Amino acid sequence: MIKESDWKLLRQIQPKALERFCQRALEEVRVASSDPSLSFHERYLKVYSIVRNRHKELARAFDCVAETADDEVPGRRWRSGDPRRCERLRGGCVCG
Repeated sequence: MIKESDWKLLRQIQPKALERFCQRALEEVRVASSDPSLSFHERYLKVYSIVRNRHKELARAFDCVAETADDEVPGRRWRSGDPRRCERLRGGCVCG
């Protein structure tokens, strides 16, 4: 289990970490979508691949934090209900 103090710190830094993650992902999309060496179809496929892969990373990295936020933020429902999504957090899943 993650210590309560670590969990509180994680929840504090989560919004900034999420913003940075999305910024980097969107920059990857921008670069891929404007690559003149690729056809439009190849660009589309590359963008699709980036978004799909980053979405999976996003879920693995942030679903556990969202588990506790679900009750605090109306309308937020990122929750997967799958404790395996939380395995990357030190000490195992605290939300399942």
